[in-house]
Amino acid sequence: MVMRQERRPQYEGCFHMPGVHHTLTPSPEEDIYTKDDVMGIIKKGKTDQDKMYDKMHQTMDILFYPLHNSIAWISKTMEELQQKLEYTEWIIRRKQY
Repeated sequence: MVMRQERRPQYEGCFHMPGVHHTLTPSPEEDIYTKDDVMGIIKKGKTDQDKMYDKMHQTMDILFYPLHNSIAWISKTMEELQQKLEYTEWIIRRKQY
């Protein structure tokens, strides 16, 4: 049985796209990160995530709340008109007796 890792090198050159340069794997000396470096990378990722989250909510606010406010206004107006209609019907019934 041939392991997947053993078969991989023969296909390694086949998947490079033209114009895309394959970056070399850094040597162990270059690949050492300090705890502060890792924390900085994580903090930057969280900051970027928070910015995306805020931007998404701003976009939702721009799109949703005007529609929501319009629907709320229409509902309120319908309730007021229903109350006026009921009051008018009550006056008409009262005058009939």
